[in-house]
Amino acid sequence: MRGAGVADLRARHPPDAPAAVAASFVPVAKAAPVIKRGDPIVIEAGTEGFSISREGVAMGDAAPGGRFMVKVDDTRTPVQAIAVDAGRATLPGWSN
Repeated sequence: MRGAGVADLRARHPPDAPAAVAASFVPVAKAAPVIKRGDPIVIEAGTEGFSISREGVAMGDAAPGGRFMVKVDDTRTPVQAIAVDAGRATLPGWSN
């Protein structure tokens, strides 16, 4: 499209195109966060016959199903988790 003039752009996009494009982008309502930065979190993962849990502190806000980082006390690197409910999360790849 380099070097295209205004007339070329108008020919490719009729005057009513912006309205049609704008109508297709309807804002989606975001779910309210169930986890807020600083909240104590329990990360749970497991299957039948095996489960593990860890406590930590949320480093960001997250709605249900949203990913966020959790600071676990004895590790330097935060852990990524998926919000399940208030104060509860799971690890990516696990479902409870």
